[in-house]
Amino acid sequence: MKVHSFSILLLAAACGRAEPSSVMEKFDPSSPAASMAAVKAGATDSRIVLSKNLEALGDVYQHGEFPLEFSFHVEGSQPLVVTQLESSCGCTDAKMEVDGELYVLGDPILPGAQGFVRGTFKSATYSQEKDSKITIRGNGLGMPQVLRVTAVVYPIFELFPKQARFGDVPLSALRSEHPPSIEVQVLPSREFEIQRWLNTPAGISVEDTGRTAVIEGREPEAKIFRITLGPACEQGRLYETAIAETSLDRTLDFVVQANIFGPIRFDPERRLSFGLMNAGQERSRRINLRATLDGVMIPRPTLSVEGADVFRTEIVEKEAGRFYVLRVRVPNDAPLGHHSAVLRASFPEAAGIDSAEWALKAIIRQ
Repeated sequence: MKVHSFSILLLAAACGRAEPSSVMEKFDPSSPAASMAAVKAGATDSRIVLSKNLEALGDVYQHGEFPLEFSFHVEGSQPLVVTQLESSCGCTDAKMEVDGELYVLGDPILPGAQGFVRGTFKSATYSQEKDSKITIRGNGLGMPQVLRVTAVVYPIFELFPKQARFGDVPLSALRSEHPPSIEVQVLPSREFEIQRWLNTPAGISVEDTGRTAVIEGREPEAKIFRITLGPACEQGRLYETAIAETSLDRTLDFVVQANIFGPIRFDPERRLSFGLMNAGQERSRRINLRATLDGVMIPRPTLSVEGADVFRTEIVEKEAGRFYVLRVRVPNDAPLGHHSAVLRASFPEAAGIDSAEWALKAIIRQ
């Protein structure tokens, strides 16, 4: 029945009074309700003439709201109707005003009427180039009509570099007279001050150097901050964020990454996964143990496994005192099921090297 009803509507539109093809072209599968309403409204020889169909906002900052206004008048000799104002992401609150009154979708708009399409562009968390639109649907000639809004959206704070990546850092460097540091330029949307620190990870300090830098084509000048790693940073992979509350009602986040290692280094550091295995299958994993500093000699470690009795271990000496390979194997006669254990590598107490642990996991199916 719905198919027949729609066919009748199209036929009626085709037999209408003027520009029959314009009505038949109104059906858009992406907006069936508005399209059907336009078809039901019949044909018209009128159109909406816009003063502009593009609002280029230029450079804007995130979390801003920008009013939009497109004026228009109606040309033709017959009324027209607007059945939908559809906003894409970025544009909100799209409304139409006709002759000083808020327009109700579906009401006839008389020839010669004047008005506005208004909305708001919200930059929110968009970045770089943003292209939004408001689509006007109805039975007027040339519909649907698209109003475009373009902008280049910048963050409230831009950091150069975006993250403080220290890479590999020996533990001894954190206790030196000149610990590792990275300077970060912060380009704000406008002048700002740090009011307080919401999060300061252990071992990480962030200092305003009092210096500024000019970034070509951008204002204001960037503030320069220095991020330093200290002795409180723990050995291993570091991924932390220092967060400051600012006078711009937005937080300033410094992301810090480093791989801090002591006199020896394990790779991988924490976990060995054997994944899903079939019965009768054998699989092995390896851990590389290396001395990271010249003159450091590593005593041969002792391996122990606590948990499921399916994991087999061995130590391969690649370079005496400097490089060992710790192998862990699941043999082909391991029983079915989920198996978990902890592998521990320990050293003589006199070596002053902390023991290390890895989670082991294997699933064996039929």
